[in-house]
Amino acid sequence: LNKVWANHDLGRNILGNLSSIEKFDKKLIDQYYQDFYTPDNIVIAAAGNLTHERIMELSERYFGKMTGRKKQAKLLAPKLIPAYTIQPKAIEQVHLCLGTASVSHSSPDIYPLHIVNNILGGGISSRLFQSIREEKGLAYSVYSYQTNYSDAGLFTIYAGTRPGNTVEVMELIWENIKNLKTNGITAKELRKTKEQLKGGLLLGLESSSSRMSRLGKMEITIGKYVTLDEVVAKIDKVSLEDLHRITQQLFNAEATGFTALGPVSEEVSNEIKRF
Repeated sequence: LNKVWANHDLGRNILGNLSSIEKFDKKLIDQYYQDFYTPDNIVIAAAGNLTHERIMELSERYFGKMTGRKKQAKLLAPKLIPAYTIQPKAIEQVHLCLGTASVSHSSPDIYPLHIVNNILGGGISSRLFQSIREEKGLAYSVYSYQTNYSDAGLFTIYAGTRPGNTVEVMELIWENIKNLKTNGITAKELRKTKEQLKGGLLLGLESSSSRMSRLGKMEITIGKYVTLDEVVAKIDKVSLEDLHRITQQLFNAEATGFTALGPVSEEVSNEIKRF
């Protein structure tokens, strides 16, 4: 992230670095608390055997005396910077990440992207898993995932492989991307993926903690509650035309970053640069 979102808050290490941590003192921490731990910047989410009235009562008891307003900061959406990084490291595997610009939590395109992600690398039946691990046995772990924020997002493909398999794994990843963009997704894949996503949503809400987390995340990221029925309806609404439009936007040269970490030789590094 510190490469593709360079010079932006989202590109910084959430833990900071040695220099920033050494500057921490009581005054700085107290000021941060005053600036951001304020009533208008706190979300309380709860789920389970409770009532709204009881939660209101407890919230008032423990948080009712809090005062202040959040310090307003200028928030600008990050712009993805195409970046190519190879970081040599004496470890067993080479870890590959290929990232491209995605969308925010509130974008209507997030639902087609969930479907594309599931088909491309979202599970053991995905194209990447089947072609790279099951058919070729070139990587123990290979998958894709989305990282979505309130104003930006990334779509990432990850693979961990032996150094000698690095170039072939990259070839297969790009082969799958090109096939997705050129030949698209079949109606059968779309139907199957929609059912998988809806089933996963229902299973994910079986625990009170997951329901609570979902409530809190929605309030923080999009500022409203979206019911399960609404989400299912939006998934059902996704068409093959939507998926074709979305796939054409992914992994283009001006919006893609690549990172390799591990024992990458100069020869392999030069081969990777072809992609």
